[in-house]
Amino acid sequence: MNNRKSLFEYSKWDLWVHSLKISIYNLTHNLLLNSVVTVQLYNFLILLETLQMVYYSLHPCFSFLFVTPIFKYFRLILSYFQLNEVLGKGQLEIQLALLYIVFAVQLLMITLIIAILCNLKKQTAFFIYSYRFIAYFGVFFNTVLLIPFTNVYFAILYCVNSNFECYVGTYYIHFVFSFLGLSMHFVQIIYFNLVFQEQNPFSSIPFASPQQSATLIKQTIKFFLPIYTIFDYEGSLDRVFISLLCLSYIYLNIQRFKQPKYYNKWVAYAFQIQEVTLFWITLVSFFTAFINYNKAEDIGFFYMIIGIPLLILVYFHLLHLQNKKVLSLLFRNIERDIEAEIYLMEIIKLIKQRKKTWSRMLLEGKLRLHFKGCQNKECICKALMLDSIKEEEVDQHWYNFLGFLLNQMREKFNKSCRINLLFAFLLNDQLNNHFKALTEMMFAEDNKPSLQEELAMYHYKNIIQQKLKDMEQKTNENKGIDVNGIMVFQNTFIIFLNAVEKTVNYHIEYWRELLEINPDILKLKAVGSKITKKLEQTMIQYQKLQELSSNHIQFLTIYGNFLKEIVNDEDESNRILDRVQILIKQFQNNKIHDQIRLKYGENANTCIITCSANFNNMGVVTNCNNEITRLLQFSKSDIMGININCIMPRIYASHHDQYMIDYIDTSKPKVMDKERILCCINSQQYLVPCSLMIKILPNLDEGIKMVGFLQDYNNQQESNEEWHYILVDGYTQIILGITQSCTQIFGIPQSIMTNNTFKQKFTFDVLFPNIDEHLNMEDGILAYLDTTQLQEDYLQGIGESQSEISVDEDDDQFCEFPNDPLRQSNDTRIQRFLLKPVQVKQQDQVSDTPSPLFNRFQTVDFKKRKNEKLQRYKKYKIKLVLCDELKIGECNLQIIKFMLIKEDEQDEQLLKIESINSKQNQNNQENKISEHLQPVIEDGNSSRSSRTENNQKELKEFKQMISSKTQPRSIIILKRTVWFIMILLLTLSTLIMAYRVIQSNDVKEGVNAINQGYYRHNIISDVVYNARKLQLLYNNTIDDADFTIVKTDLQYWVNQLQQLQYDLINVRLIMENRKGNKIQPQEYTTKFLMSNGQESNQDLLFDDAMMYFITSGSQVENSSNESFVSYQSSGYKNFYFLINNGYYVLRNGSENIANHFYEFYSDLIQEYLIKFLIIMIIGIAFLIISSLVLIPIVSQVHDTNNKVLSLFGIIPVNELKDLVTKCENYLKNFLNEQRDTNKYQKISEAQITQQNIIQTSAHGDQPLITKEGQDKQESNEDDGSKIIQKPQKLLSSGHQSISHVKQLSNLTTDGQPQIPIPVSQGPTKHDLKHSLKIQQQKEEEKDEDQDNLKANKLLNSQGSHKCAVTIQFIFFALLFISYFVLDIILESYFLKETQNIFDHLKNIQDRPLNIKYFMYLSIDQLLQEDITLIQTYRTMFQNRQSENERNISFEIQQSHPQQFDSYFSLLADISFNNLCNYPFTVNQFTLVASTCLEVQAGLLSQGLKTTIASVALNSNDMISKWSLSDKSFDDLTQILKEYYVKLDTIIQYVSNCCYYLTIKYQEATLDYLQYSETIEQIKFSVFLIVMFFVFIFCMTQYQNNLSEQIWETKGLLNMIPLEIIAKYQHLKEQFVGGEILKAVQ
Repeated sequence: MNNRKSLFEYSKWDLWVHSLKISIYNLTHNLLLNSVVTVQLYNFLILLETLQMVYYSLHPCFSFLFVTPIFKYFRLILSYFQLNEVLGKGQLEIQLALLYIVFAVQLLMITLIIAILCNLKKQTAFFIYSYRFIAYFGVFFNTVLLIPFTNVYFAILYCVNSNFECYVGTYYIHFVFSFLGLSMHFVQIIYFNLVFQEQNPFSSIPFASPQQSATLIKQTIKFFLPIYTIFDYEGSLDRVFISLLCLSYIYLNIQRFKQPKYYNKWVAYAFQIQEVTLFWITLVSFFTAFINYNKAEDIGFFYMIIGIPLLILVYFHLLHLQNKKVLSLLFRNIERDIEAEIYLMEIIKLIKQRKKTWSRMLLEGKLRLHFKGCQNKECICKALMLDSIKEEEVDQHWYNFLGFLLNQMREKFNKSCRINLLFAFLLNDQLNNHFKALTEMMFAEDNKPSLQEELAMYHYKNIIQQKLKDMEQKTNENKGIDVNGIMVFQNTFIIFLNAVEKTVNYHIEYWRELLEINPDILKLKAVGSKITKKLEQTMIQYQKLQELSSNHIQFLTIYGNFLKEIVNDEDESNRILDRVQILIKQFQNNKIHDQIRLKYGENANTCIITCSANFNNMGVVTNCNNEITRLLQFSKSDIMGININCIMPRIYASHHDQYMIDYIDTSKPKVMDKERILCCINSQQYLVPCSLMIKILPNLDEGIKMVGFLQDYNNQQESNEEWHYILVDGYTQIILGITQSCTQIFGIPQSIMTNNTFKQKFTFDVLFPNIDEHLNMEDGILAYLDTTQLQEDYLQGIGESQSEISVDEDDDQFCEFPNDPLRQSNDTRIQRFLLKPVQVKQQDQVSDTPSPLFNRFQTVDFKKRKNEKLQRYKKYKIKLVLCDELKIGECNLQIIKFMLIKEDEQDEQLLKIESINSKQNQNNQENKISEHLQPVIEDGNSSRSSRTENNQKELKEFKQMISSKTQPRSIIILKRTVWFIMILLLTLSTLIMAYRVIQSNDVKEGVNAINQGYYRHNIISDVVYNARKLQLLYNNTIDDADFTIVKTDLQYWVNQLQQLQYDLINVRLIMENRKGNKIQPQEYTTKFLMSNGQESNQDLLFDDAMMYFITSGSQVENSSNESFVSYQSSGYKNFYFLINNGYYVLRNGSENIANHFYEFYSDLIQEYLIKFLIIMIIGIAFLIISSLVLIPIVSQVHDTNNKVLSLFGIIPVNELKDLVTKCENYLKNFLNEQRDTNKYQKISEAQITQQNIIQTSAHGDQPLITKEGQDKQESNEDDGSKIIQKPQKLLSSGHQSISHVKQLSNLTTDGQPQIPIPVSQGPTKHDLKHSLKIQQQKEEEKDEDQDNLKANKLLNSQGSHKCAVTIQFIFFALLFISYFVLDIILESYFLKETQNIFDHLKNIQDRPLNIKYFMYLSIDQLLQEDITLIQTYRTMFQNRQSENERNISFEIQQSHPQQFDSYFSLLADISFNNLCNYPFTVNQFTLVASTCLEVQAGLLSQGLKTTIASVALNSNDMISKWSLSDKSFDDLTQILKEYYVKLDTIIQYVSNCCYYLTIKYQEATLDYLQYSETIEQIKFSVFLIVMFFVFIFCMTQYQNNLSEQIWETKGLLNMIPLEIIAKYQHLKEQFVGGEILKAVQ
């Protein structure tokens, strides 16, 4: 508001932050204006808030509270006022419903706020109701919604509800919504608690309050209350919580007691009662928790209820004592600004309650206390003590007294924003001094205000601004003047003029660069781009001006001629200029009907000056329009940034700042909104009578601004009478200023007023002697103006005025020509009376002298002029009128005007006749020149007309086509191709990602299937082995095992096999679904034992055989000893089925199925490589094809641009010079008038010179003309005079020239003899014309060659852009191709690792299988009679075991992904080192290190590989010993006792260790797959980011640049006028040929 820092000094970040802050302030301002919450509603919300907070002081989780029925009912009632109980009960549907309701409400609020921030200027009914809705929500949020909203979000985030399935599945959706809702919740907490505040003590808003920390403390407590109950719902920290809560309420009450209270007394009472109640209830709970530690006494609840009103009474009594102490303070004893604020607030409170006896007594007592120590004579306390004030004015006087106190406080605490703001609120609301309030806000702004204070200043600045606008609309006297609209238009008009000027300057720079022999193509492109952009900006500003004022003649004239002269848009320019003519006629017709609009409307020639009224730059001019130049001859830059008093007479200027300060301090207008007459001073310090109206700009964005509307008072008078003005001090009669006409007509020098010697003597009586009558404002008096004594009494010694001296100096100037015969003459009379060059006059005769047809001098008798000047000093009869009288300081300023009364009307008639004769002589002279040059002019005009009209229609159509703003076809193709590539790449990358996910799932599925497939025949072997062990126990072959343990193990493995069988059936179904056909199951020949003891073979499907096997295992588990003795028992039959089918048929079938699983999933994973190869080929192919499509399109655009630039090289040099001249003339005629302060003076001098020529010609003199004079005069002529310019140049530039010089006669009035001038003889007119034609043809041929050479240079200066474009597109293509190549590399690596996973999984599953079957078959070999088959299988398993160990050893040595490092390290350690160092639990087996070391004297400590080899060796030893024995039952028993326990113990460790390693490998596999998925997600995300960056930012920007380049190319083509295109055939062929049009369309 104080405009301390210019916007140009801010960074982009600062500007963004500033814009956001202003938007938020504007939102808050509108919310406060639309807040309609009543005091009763607000107090009811405070009551509900109290009930919510009391609940947490008596929370059900507190185990130390009372147990009385009344207390239970009381707490039940409290539970109905918050959501804590509902959320604690764990009802999922209600919890989610609350979550999404709360989320929807806050999302709605955020959406409305964003919509309002984006449309702040709209004030529709929707937005007004939205403001009210948000304001209501803010009040409810700050009171009763904060706790439940916080409770809902944290209940979902922490997820303590047992009925809610946390951290899985759909919970994450609720988690995301909770997190987003909590983010919005934080934003709303910050906004509604820190920003949504009212600090004005006179506001009607109930929650208005000063700045205080107590409110923030309470909101913080409310935020953390539900968080505690969520995180500690069981109440384990209840005593810690109640202690912290008690301390928080103590701190809250202390801060509330020390700080200023709410402005509304009822709201203040409500908050005080609330906080005291909360403190007391929490304090009772605290004492209950620590005093009655084990058991709470019911009497505590009674104390809690009874103590509340007592403590409230005590608190209010303390407040009363505090108020008394504050009121008893003296001003000098206040040391802090917050104490001053409390003191002042108590005074305001007493003034509001003045009608109450107690308040009136305190107020009068304070007044008397102040009166005793008051020494200020202007203090209002004296008037209040007299009791003579009217009753209706008492409040106003009391507030004036408060303002006096605030002013004293402000002076004492000059760095306190609080006091400044409080003073501003008082001035605005109670004293109606708006501008002084704004000044106080400016002081506060300089004192580093807080966020809330900045908001308060913004809020009330906008309130005052709206008041100013309303006052402006209600002003009937100046109805129709929209000051704000005028200023907005003026500011936009200045931007428009700057844009037009820059565009024209860029055109000049462009044409001048083309005039160079070797133009810089980079510079041409850069300038061409600037022209196009600036032209677009100019059009945008034109549209804005059209919206603001569509009938403004000046800007329409400027823009119309801009289109005509610069842009070459004839149709649009003609339309605009025709409209200008219509507006001029309408303006002239409406002069009588609308005088106010005539003076101050959009087409009034009013000088508008804006100056600041801020305290730190009072009176500084901040803006003005260009009418200042016309009115006062100051340029705009002369007065910008300096004080407005620079255009005032000195006596005005010395007091003007004080007048502005007085108005700002009082806000009482004296001259505001009133039109009055006063005198300004121009750049030459002459008075300029003006009418002035001053208004306050109702826009306070940059503080207080005053707008002055200045108009020339003389131009407003309808009469033709010429008035002259002087400024006189009515007391001393000293003349303080005169108008310029007083010097020009009457010879009164302005320099006398500035000369210290004479200014005191130069009084009104000197000029107007013997005036006895008093001047009046109406009729005036007749008197005489006597200037006869001026020359003798005042002008001697100081010379004439500066203006007169300058005129004489100008008259004495002439142009020097060293070869001129007249200049070589020694006649001093010629040298004294040489005159400035004037109009050319063509002679009839020809001379050989090369000098003089146009280089002639005209002489004038300056002595005569000097005599005429001296004749001004005489006595005139005048009429004097007093215009205005004003007392300023010790002066009584009088503005007096006077008018010359002519006594002889015959003199006036003679002057008119003389003027008519001079004009006729001038016309005759011009006609002679025109007749002489007419043949040459007609030839030039006819040739030019024939060239211009040729193919005009075709060229105009071409111009219209390139001027269309349709999107070029090449850009459309480019955009569609780019979008197609982006969609294709997105589709392919998404397809790759989808295949990756599917592939990863397939690998997981394959790992599971292979593991289960190979694990099944491991379990089959365990079932058979445990069945055999149970038989040996029943047969007493072995006795070292427990029946119960063996049966338990058998039952466990049978159950495991049954579950695994079902799982493998599902795997088979999945495989069938993938293959699309059903897998034909194989039949296996199984052996059954018949009741007669015979063996029976039966073909069964594998699944059926497995079900028989599982059933037999279950029955064997339940068999008794007798079952294994009788062959006819079912137990033995089942045992027979297990033994004869488990080791051979079913194991073989299970292995076949497992191998089928292995082969299927290996092939399935490998098929993905083909899919990814196809995707890669498609992507690369389309990228290459697209590059081949895009490269020619982009190259064509660049080549077209070069070709268009080459067209400018075809334009001849003389045409380029004409274009430069055209632009310069436009600047001079339409934009730079304000900068040429001598323009009007030059025109007047030219007119005087022309009159002198005519007068001299009348006496027989011949005018002499110089070339320089011709150039100067041509620059001031219109377009008609430019037609003869070229023939004149042709004639003057030849080797021969036509001249005819007469003798000069009658040069002076004293009869001096004439000076003869020699006359030269030259060639005839026909010869001269022929020679000039030949020379012109040669020059044209030479210029054409140079133009062709320049065009080729422009075309080939940068060559083709194909190489650069190709490199760019190849780079982008390779960027995306590399993605597909990388994807194939990663896929190959992944497939290799997947195959390794399958292979290793097969190997580690076969490892326990081979050794177990080898050992189990070795035991069976002792028990079976036919051992041939057993020996074959033993040999097979022994070979498989050896090969398996070699494979595992090889895999250990290979490199693997990082996720497998820990596993292979574990595998190596277990295989080659101590097995007992890795305890584990698997399959009901637990490895204990101590027990492990005792097995076979520490065999397991040598590693798994050695242990497996030991099993094989022991098995072979057992077979060897059996073969050497008698094979009796005793031998069998003895051998099994020796080897069975040892082998059984070892095989348990070996098999379970292998199972443990398998589990670890599966975990490592899942980690690897998870890592691969993460890598794919990262790769996919990076690809998407890169792709969107390339396409959205790079390619879109590239397309925009190309489109802009084509548009710039069209703009460059439009720069060439149609006349030039039609004039030159080669240029026309390039345009009409169609190649360029095809390229830019």
